[in-house]
Amino acid sequence: MIYSVIFFVILLLGTIHADIVLLDDQFDSNENAWQIDNKYSMINDGNLIIKSDLNSEKHIYCERLELPRDGISIESSFTKIAGDDSTVYGIIIAGKDNKELIILFNGNCQVKAYLKTSNNLNLLFKKDESLFIHPGNSSNILKTILKRGALEIYMNSFFISKIDNIEISPHKTGIYASNNIELKINNVRICSEKEGFLMRISKKPLLIEDFTDNRNKWDTYKTEREEEKIENGFYKIKFKHDLQRAINPQCNSFQMPVLKPISIEANCRLISGSNLSGYGITFAARDVENTYLFEINGSSDYLIAKTEKGMLRILVPWTKNTAIKPDKDENKITIIINNNKILFYVNDKFLHLLEGFSPRGGKIGFRVNGFMEMHIDKVVVSTLEYRNEDIDEK
Repeated sequence: MIYSVIFFVILLLGTIHADIVLLDDQFDSNENAWQIDNKYSMINDGNLIIKSDLNSEKHIYCERLELPRDGISIESSFTKIAGDDSTVYGIIIAGKDNKELIILFNGNCQVKAYLKTSNNLNLLFKKDESLFIHPGNSSNILKTILKRGALEIYMNSFFISKIDNIEISPHKTGIYASNNIELKINNVRICSEKEGFLMRISKKPLLIEDFTDNRNKWDTYKTEREEEKIENGFYKIKFKHDLQRAINPQCNSFQMPVLKPISIEANCRLISGSNLSGYGITFAARDVENTYLFEINGSSDYLIAKTEKGMLRILVPWTKNTAIKPDKDENKITIIINNNKILFYVNDKFLHLLEGFSPRGGKIGFRVNGFMEMHIDKVVVSTLEYRNEDIDEK
């Protein structure tokens, strides 16, 4: 069975020290002279609000700050209040030469970049990026870096693309909103990047489990109500009880690092049982009674919770999401942990961002509820490691 890893090698490029903050607008006032008209664009309660109708798009520029010629980063937090998911919005970098570099995204998880001249609108880049863009009306952070004629695009701190040979002389920045949309922007941050380092993130597997044997010492039992076994390349978990009971078999030879950014991926399939019964991954566990858990079910719902001394605490209640394949289809479950944040995905689609993560321990495992059977065919746990390289300024 083919198992696709989310990203075997991710390169995240950016200056990590010595940035000069040119503007950090929290929109407490309009001291930075945004071109608002107080009808379709306004500053209200710490946000820049932009509304467009069916017949007009909006370009709202910041008049106070003239951008440096090179080495700039622009970062903004967007929330779509109303409008179709196909409607695009984003950041404008306007040049002195009547050119505009426009970097856009939408609620359908697409990213685009255009170079607009007096005569043409040239598409530079287009990509579907459901893994790192929060869909629909969710909040997203778009960051662009323009340096030495190259444009780098990030969504929610993840590198999306780099486009070379950009010819523009930056002058000012702005926010773009296409037709028939309402946006809320709560921060715009602009920095001038001094000479620094190139930061790379590489994904290095710590555990690649294909269940050809039990060298990693997964729990295996067989009783009247419970059975866990490794057979024919699967970890098979069977439980015969009511919906109020669960089991949490774990891996006993591996400890996930709790102080490093990591990803955990597993392919899981419900073999038998009710579509209302939850199944999924346990992680950051000290033991079966103290763990975090991420469950899905055959009705396309997900649940996020943790247990403390055996007591279940719901963090995100059962929530419907069409990314989860229903019934007995296989689902790819992914968790990315970065500092105190956890990002949850199913089938490479983002579901939820959880903050305030406090690990109980380093064990990983699985969880099944009620009268059901689940099979897992592969588990990959990887660290996301950083290294720095000097930038060649020549």
